[in-house]
Amino acid sequence: MTSNLESSLLPEKSSEMASQSNSVFGDSYDGIVMFIFFGVMTCIAFVLLLNHLKRLRITEKQSQQYQYLLETVYDLSRQGIGIVDAKGRLISSNQTLQELAYDPNFDYDQPVWKFKGWSESSRNKVELAFIEANLKGVVRFECELVDSNIGPAIFDLTIKKLPSVEGEDAQFLFEGKDITARKLTEKRLIESEANFRNYYELQPVMMLTVDEHDCIQAANKFTSELLGYDNLTMLGKKLKSFYAQEYELTAREKLNQPQKKHALVARREIQYITDANQVVWIRENIRQIPETRQLLIVGEDISETHLLSEQLEHQAHHDGLTGLYNRNHFEHELVIALQEVKGNVRAHALFYLDFDQFKLINDTVGHEAGDAAIVYGAELLTQVIYGPTQFASDFERLIK
Repeated sequence: MTSNLESSLLPEKSSEMASQSNSVFGDSYDGIVMFIFFGVMTCIAFVLLLNHLKRLRITEKQSQQYQYLLETVYDLSRQGIGIVDAKGRLISSNQTLQELAYDPNFDYDQPVWKFKGWSESSRNKVELAFIEANLKGVVRFECELVDSNIGPAIFDLTIKKLPSVEGEDAQFLFEGKDITARKLTEKRLIESEANFRNYYELQPVMMLTVDEHDCIQAANKFTSELLGYDNLTMLGKKLKSFYAQEYELTAREKLNQPQKKHALVARREIQYITDANQVVWIRENIRQIPETRQLLIVGEDISETHLLSEQLEHQAHHDGLTGLYNRNHFEHELVIALQEVKGNVRAHALFYLDFDQFKLINDTVGHEAGDAAIVYGAELLTQVIYGPTQFASDFERLIK
């Protein structure tokens, strides 16, 4: 009985011991897992911390490099740079600014516009610009230093309000660029242009500038007076519209024609029409203005010369009394006629006329009457010679 009871209790004890053993093992496993978890998390946190510290060191190094670079740029900049406080007092300046405007006697408790080197107008400009920069943030203007280490100088000055931490006084960046050389160059260019304008306007010849479309861009005073048009009326008009003959080439077409000499200049004599509908002869010189599509036309008024030439040409071939062709022209035309007859080009007829009793007129009533008779005879000849169909009958009536 006792042995049976003991044997029945053994399984219960063994199962209880097993469950206790399993409970202890489970607690140990959970502790190990938690230990491993916390260990891993600690390692991760440590690694992250190391990376963060590394990044901080890199960032700090980069910041130092950037700061060094900024200071280098600040110091070595060829522009004068300075920092001023809210009252306009200079806090720091780079080497360029010190070389330009260093004054050992200047009281740095005074604002920068109190510097004695400013011109009177520039001193007021700087003070007003400082007030304006405080309101707008950035102001740019030109000012002049009449007394600096390089002599009188002109600066392109910018005043910029710097970002500031709340509660701290504002600071301003002064940046000045020396533009003296540029201003001198601009002044010389303006003077040169003014001299050219005076030269252009006061020349006693016609001077025109036309664009690639043959439109007038500029005309001097002589041109306006010669043609009788107001300068404003001429500007923008086609130059060809002032030619007396519509068939004339434009200035550019003339310049583009093949030329044996003076390839860069084209020359011609051309007729212009004035506002009074009179024709003037102009000897033109046409040239391309370098690095532009514009043409410069310089013209000389040769109307009197051309008129004199025409008169001389007329006198060389016409009789001064009758206005008919003279012996010189007759001989010239006779040579041509004989060549045409010889070449069977055309036939010619020659008439020889003589005034009967002409000597009697001169002897009885004088040479003036003889000249009048010659002129009258020339007029009759001019009136009857209309063409080959009517000439024969009119000539027969004349000689009768």
